Amino acid sequence: MNPEDEIVGPREPAAIRSSFVRIWSSPGLAVALIGAIAGASVLGTIVPQGPPSKVFGLAGVPDWVKTALIALTAHDVFYSLWFLGLVACFFLNLAVCTYARFGARLGLAFDPPPDLPEAVRGTLPEQRSLTGVGVGQVAAELRAAGFRGRALPDGGWAGDKRRWTRLGPPVVHLGLFLILGAAVVAGLTGFKHSFSLRPGEEMRARTAFLESRARGVLAAHPPDFAVRLDRFWTTFYDDGSVKQYHSALSIVEDGSVKARATIRVGEPLVYKGIYVYQSSWGVAGAWLAADGARARLVPLAGRAEIRFGMRGASSGAVALGGRRVHLVHPDAPGAPLVVLDAGSGGAVARLAPGETARIGRASVRYAGPSHYSGFETKSDPGIPLMYLGFLVVVAGTLMAAGSHTQVWVSPETGGCRLAARSNRGRYMLGREISRLCLRLAQARPAGADPGEIPETLSVR
Repeated sequence: MNPEDEIVGPREPAAIRSSFVRIWSSPGLAVALIGAIAGASVLGTIVPQGPPSKVFGLAGVPDWVKTALIALTAHDVFYSLWFLGLVACFFLNLAVCTYARFGARLGLAFDPPPDLPEAVRGTLPEQRSLTGVGVGQVAAELRAAGFRGRALPDGGWAGDKRRWTRLGPPVVHLGLFLILGAAVVAGLTGFKHSFSLRPGEEMRARTAFLESRARGVLAAHPPDFAVRLDRFWTTFYDDGSVKQYHSALSIVEDGSVKARATIRVGEPLVYKGIYVYQSSWGVAGAWLAADGARARLVPLAGRAEIRFGMRGASSGAVALGGRRVHLVHPDAPGAPLVVLDAGSGGAVARLAPGETARIGRASVRYAGPSHYSGFETKSDPGIPLMYLGFLVVVAGTLMAAGSHTQVWVSPETGGCRLAARSNRGRYMLGREISRLCLRLAQARPAGADPGEIPETLSVR
């Protein structure tokens, strides 16, 4: 007989020992599913999420890789069927594992140690024979050390401490259920939408809701307010690389500004349960003035890499000084505007903000770019549940890190015998029992008759 079975009982009820339970309660399967979900999350972080055109716009990526990514719906990972299938499998694995093990954990956490047969007690890892001391004195010392116990019919004593640590794994499972539940709540009741604004433009929350591609079947219409971009700017490091993007936003509701905030990457604006994140930036157009006239905005709505092999925003064919050209603004901040001939594709001019060049019959001055700021707005009612789930997982992990120690004291001729076990920390268990024996050797009960209790205590 396995002593572990005598102490904690069967790990799985006989009624559920089936191949289905053994497979779906496997820790190895849980690790594999967690790894697959983590890998999918990394893929969803690296590949731009949104319409397939974002994948086709990736520079330096072979076309066959782009096709494979779109076939895998890598542009919409978190709403793809295969990702939801992984989450469903993990939920099933977690549910079966909890069902198969939860009962035994509850028994260990709330029930006192069982009255083990003497033969089983003799197989426990820590054994001490105490000569010259009674069961009552050992039990008193154990209670002083934090053990809770009870007297046994044979005159012995059984106790334990830190039972609550046995609840650690079930608590972790509960936290994971909360996290998965938060994902379900978000999928059913939330929505997500990406949009861009130029300074002075606004997007209404209800418009974003109606235009969103990712919207739960139970999602409710958001409050009727608008997000307005007041200003967008970029800060740089000393070497010229981008440090941070900033967008100054106003919340307009019922014809007045209700709130103002400056958001950055990772620092969203939250208003009435709607989150607005800074997600991207770009050039929306170029301000050009011909022959001293008032500058006009030329939209740059295309992508240059598709047509000209350059990474940046581009315009359609426009007439400047009687010559048809394309305008390209590279994605790098501060890059000059490139003017290309519409026929040959050759460069006609490169203009930094404020510079002037002769194009066709006109003197064209480049006043500067018109930037847009890209945002992602979403409603996720499952976020509080998600945070609670993470806190519960951390609490369960800390609980499971402790050790549950059980001791049995049996009467013997001339003394008693102590047997102990712990679910972890065998070395620390040995030290604790040794310290207990040392205290017993040094202690003498107040008022004790020296003829009844010897002056020395022998420990074997």
